[in-house]
Amino acid sequence: MSLAPATRLGYNGRKYLLVYLSLALHRIKRGHDITDSRMCNFLTTYPYAVLSDDDENLCLDMLIASLTFIHRPFTLYDPLLAAHVMRVSDALSGGLNATIHNRHLWYADIYNFIYAAIIQNKFHLWFDDKKLHDVQRRYPQLWRHVQQALKRD
Repeated sequence: MSLAPATRLGYNGRKYLLVYLSLALHRIKRGHDITDSRMCNFLTTYPYAVLSDDDENLCLDMLIASLTFIHRPFTLYDPLLAAHVMRVSDALSGGLNATIHNRHLWYADIYNFIYAAIIQNKFHLWFDDKKLHDVQRRYPQLWRHVQQALKRD
């Protein structure tokens, strides 16, 4: 028996996953399987085991990990990334004009955002998030602080 997490993807995440699965199933049906998934082994992901092929599953697991969730029952932390994110989240918290009441939730949010950004950059994915439009112009101080925190690490 294995754990089956109940995840709830955000609206954009659901749309992207449906499009990906439709294209992947069509691609597989035509005999164009992913045969080398070594590129997908750079971060720890949850093994959803949706498809019948291991290489296809590794790529799909990585894609799912990069989507936006409404509810994430847990996070599998990548050991190497976790230490970097801890330093970045500490640096960011020092520059906020707000009080962080739950450091665990703060860390989890920062971790999930950076984790997804790494995957999206690695695979050249772009999921439009209107909340992030024009952040550099609208919140220049926050923008600079985030850049500094990431450069320090």
